[in-house]
Amino acid sequence: MNTAQRKSFMTAAECLNFTVAAEKLYISQPVISRNIAALEEEFGLLLFERHNNMLKLTPAGEIMYTWMTESKLSFNEALASAQAAARAPAGILRIGLVKTEYPPVRETRAILEFQRKYPSTDLSIRYHSAKELMNLLLDRSIDIAAMLNSDISYDARLSRLKSGGCRQVIAVSRSHPLASYSPISLRAFANDLFISVRSDYSPGMTRWIRQVCGISGFVPRIREVSSTEEQLAMVQAQKGVALVPENHISGNDPLACQLELQENVTVSFVCLWDKKNQNRSIDQYLEILNNEG
Repeated sequence: MNTAQRKSFMTAAECLNFTVAAEKLYISQPVISRNIAALEEEFGLLLFERHNNMLKLTPAGEIMYTWMTESKLSFNEALASAQAAARAPAGILRIGLVKTEYPPVRETRAILEFQRKYPSTDLSIRYHSAKELMNLLLDRSIDIAAMLNSDISYDARLSRLKSGGCRQVIAVSRSHPLASYSPISLRAFANDLFISVRSDYSPGMTRWIRQVCGISGFVPRIREVSSTEEQLAMVQAQKGVALVPENHISGNDPLACQLELQENVTVSFVCLWDKKNQNRSIDQYLEILNNEG
């Protein structure tokens, strides 16, 4: 650490703005950025949190700034304290996913990028039904929920962001007469029983199936079951067919398979969060999610 690097860090910590700090030191903004980057590499610490063009000292940065201004600790003591602070969770983000749905690529990339960019944030992933996720969102047990768009996702207390789309396929028993035909028209299954899930598990699903089949020119017979696990079991037993997200059924499933549809049947994924939840990690995640789009 040289004098220029130390001055750059201290001035930026006081101004919380690299451009303003550079003006005070009569140097260019790239120079001050390089000086601070060099310090971060030397210390092995992230000193500033950069978010929406705003700067904030990390807990480790606050310790190093205190050491530079007050000098109550030796450098080694300050560095050890800063490293311990960097290892401690700087925040928490709890994301809920529907246990039987594969999140879209955009959502998956956002989760991975968030882990990379904010390694000190305690990130957890929880899997529940769509109905359970809504309840967890509203009682603040989770911060964000990602799920297929449906009636349940429209709640005045929640904010929403479309986070991708998911192509739908038809799940059939491997012994179904049409199991070897793919792609296939949805209308080919007009005489089959469609297995849906009850509204207390996935609100709006049955109505959506009626709409999709209606567009294809027929009125489906529908049986509702209590969960997607039971839905799959019914398909495997050749009790009916089901509209499901692609990749919902493993290619290794010995009893059921999924067939591509000739029609472009797609549903959107949404990211939901409580409007009153002030967890700043939500904004950090949403910024990454937007950039992935």
